[in-house]
Amino acid sequence: MKEIEILDSTSSGNNILNALDVVSREAVDRVWVAHYVGYDLVITEDAAFVAYYDSERFLTIACKRFAESFWNRTRLPSRLSWDSHHHINMGIDSEGYIHLCANMHVDPLVYFRSERPFDSSSMQQLNRMIGNRESGVTYPYFFGDREVRLYFSYRQGTCGDGNTFLNSYDVSSQTWSRVSNKAFLKGRPDKKSAYHRAFLDGRNTFHFLWMWRTNRFVSTCHRLCYARTNDMREWQNAHGDEVFPPFLPDDSSVLVDDVPENGGLHNNRFEIIADGEGQPIVIYTKFDENGCSQVYLAKISDGHWMKVQMSDLQEVWEFQGQGDTMKAGVSFQILKLREKSLTILITSTDNQESVVTVDIETLEYRILPATDTDLLGGLICASGVSKAITDQENVFINLTPCRFSARSDERVFALKWLSRGKSHGNKAPESMPNGPLSQLELLEIKNPQLS
Repeated sequence: MKEIEILDSTSSGNNILNALDVVSREAVDRVWVAHYVGYDLVITEDAAFVAYYDSERFLTIACKRFAESFWNRTRLPSRLSWDSHHHINMGIDSEGYIHLCANMHVDPLVYFRSERPFDSSSMQQLNRMIGNRESGVTYPYFFGDREVRLYFSYRQGTCGDGNTFLNSYDVSSQTWSRVSNKAFLKGRPDKKSAYHRAFLDGRNTFHFLWMWRTNRFVSTCHRLCYARTNDMREWQNAHGDEVFPPFLPDDSSVLVDDVPENGGLHNNRFEIIADGEGQPIVIYTKFDENGCSQVYLAKISDGHWMKVQMSDLQEVWEFQGQGDTMKAGVSFQILKLREKSLTILITSTDNQESVVTVDIETLEYRILPATDTDLLGGLICASGVSKAITDQENVFINLTPCRFSARSDERVFALKWLSRGKSHGNKAPESMPNGPLSQLELLEIKNPQLS
């Protein structure tokens, strides 16, 4: 039998990652990494919960109590097939019950919930929330507000013909209900679908940002839109006007930037945050007038979306197919958000990095060379990192931070593992390889945002 390749996690070849102030490092398990797929991490007061695909590609949830020295691993009856879309997502409700969805790309809902609070060994496969419009699910996402209400979003349908739905969980009855009988983002019957982001500000307001896409080709992304809500029922646009879901592709009341198809929007290159006053700040990429990819920032000013180009790159990012065959392209990460300033790391298509500081009141900005200190925050920011920073060909370091954490902000928890790059189902080999494998680690890191 051919020996299974083990990726060498010690040869990162990157002083930035090595410079992280790691307080502790725990080996969770060995994982299958012939292509990238997203894992998830939840931290409670006394335990860490990690969801991943193990060395034989089975969906697994592991728990470690901080007072103990061992991991309890529970293998679940769902096995990864070849597709980087099959990411894992977890949430914990206000009573401590664990919710987990995974392994879907236009597939029937795969949903587990624990039978006992904070007990990952008691996961029960339900595969049902509402019972309808759950036959072709992609992009499952659990999220919560500051009152620990649990919500769930997902797409029903395909990338060129799909609707996005929002569910709300009732802990007293242990049941899910649709926030609205209608879709939140309605791509059907217009043969489109939406890709969205959500950000919860300090006032318990959710800010949603989305773009539309016409088919499986990334180049058909277009029209960047925004709306906000406090309760998932009453909605406003950025001007404070009441707006009503379902939001449609031609809805001009929520429009941020009317970027056309082939205009350089990318459904994995946009973010939404809010300043201390609850005003949205939108960051995204698109082509400039010369066809070069640039990073833009948009913010409401005098009742209008003011847009500022924050990069001056002289390169054309070629959009090819569904995205998994494209070059990494122009990207950005939010490093720090202060009361009056925003710091962003911009990476060009040839992996050159610069730091941009923006005055969020005037939108004046400066472009500076990136330093190791600047990059530390970006490596553990909310969106995590997955980039080629190893000395091994086609090997990526993945660092995924905790989305739900009850621990002190002085420490940041993250998952670290190596993998090959992303790949979609239509690139699947004739037979699934047994490897390579990588060590999956839980890191506890001193928060560089506080330094």
